[in-house]
Amino acid sequence: MLRHNLLQSSLVGFARVQGLPVEQNVRKSFEDAQQKSKTLEPDAVLYFPERPLWVDLSVTEPTAPSALNRNMIEVGSAMNARADHKNGKYLRKAQSMDADFSPLVVETHGRFHAGFITLLKRLATQLDGGQGLTAREMAVLLNLDLIKGNAAHAAKVKSRVWMAWHRNKEKRDRQAD
Repeated sequence: MLRHNLLQSSLVGFARVQGLPVEQNVRKSFEDAQQKSKTLEPDAVLYFPERPLWVDLSVTEPTAPSALNRNMIEVGSAMNARADHKNGKYLRKAQSMDADFSPLVVETHGRFHAGFITLLKRLATQLDGGQGLTAREMAVLLNLDLIKGNAAHAAKVKSRVWMAWHRNKEKRDRQAD
């Protein structure tokens, strides 16, 4: 959740800096995220002058067993599969609300899906005269957030592994006595 929320918060901030009104649906927990996913609430709605854009962000691990088990051996295939899943889930509802939809998928290693890059470029063109952020600046800042989120995630996983190892060691020690 932390990686997702860091990226979502930055993206919403970029849209505001670029002069767009934004509606944000913060995910407070995994349960909250599941509930909002069931009701098809996007992570954010960006109100471009032409038409609103619903976005739903996702971080995917391209080397996860779930990706590898589906024969996703091409570079970017796990990311593309996640984007396709998001499109299948949200696109129809967004269109029924007279909005566009874009899945914003990024790999844990920092590669952005094409739709994400397109959005960053679109955001960069919202202001004239060298004001605001460039698409490259936004991408770098998002990657820094991703690195922070990856570090926090790794620390949490390491902590869980250590606690499990410690419990098992105590159990083995008691059995040995």
